Amino acid sequence: MNKLYLDETKEQAISLSRRLDKTSRVKPTIAFYSYLNKAAIFAESFNEKRAMTLFELNENVGSYIAQPLSFWIEYDSRKRRYTPDLLVKYKDGTYKFFEIKDSKGASCQEFKAKFSIIEKIFKEVVGTPIELLVRDEIQPGKSSANQDVLLQFRSIKMRKKLNYKIKLDFKSTKQTLLDLFDVVKLHKQKTSYAMAMLSHNEFTFDLTKMITHSTLLQVIESEA
Repeated sequence: MNKLYLDETKEQAISLSRRLDKTSRVKPTIAFYSYLNKAAIFAESFNEKRAMTLFELNENVGSYIAQPLSFWIEYDSRKRRYTPDLLVKYKDGTYKFFEIKDSKGASCQEFKAKFSIIEKIFKEVVGTPIELLVRDEIQPGKSSANQDVLLQFRSIKMRKKLNYKIKLDFKSTKQTLLDLFDVVKLHKQKTSYAMAMLSHNEFTFDLTKMITHSTLLQVIESEA
């Protein structure tokens, strides 16, 4: 049985083993490769998969696990099984559970009432917070599609000194993605390296609009 310890100094740990084929009415159908976890994982919904993409591109996230645990809660005079969507481990050693909904699901009064109970359980019993992640709010417009594109370049290793030189030269250009392609070529790198720099948050741009050659980029300052 695999276990993930929320705090190695605590006497108890939360079991993260779960038989997805027995505990879910809908079997996971979306295969997703996680660069953070260095393994293929499964998502039960597109909302869940899109959230995974978001965390993959978050420099503060160390790893995460889907469908981490299940337990019974009593709500509206009925016992119901509850399973959070994700458990995320941050690089600073902290953990947080996430429930992922679209705006329609999050605004449902029944869900709001149930989630208030769930929040209390995680705070008082589990000891690790849970947060509601409304996908439409954190991934507006074309954000999700752009993140899918950037994730393809996530495996390309970054060279800190080279990135510093590229960004220094890039500041003297018109600062579009096409300009960045020209700069990385001067440094004898392929255009894929430029995309990897975006994937590793060396630049920011308007995620709500689909990225093109004319997309304006802004350098995120860093030391050599």
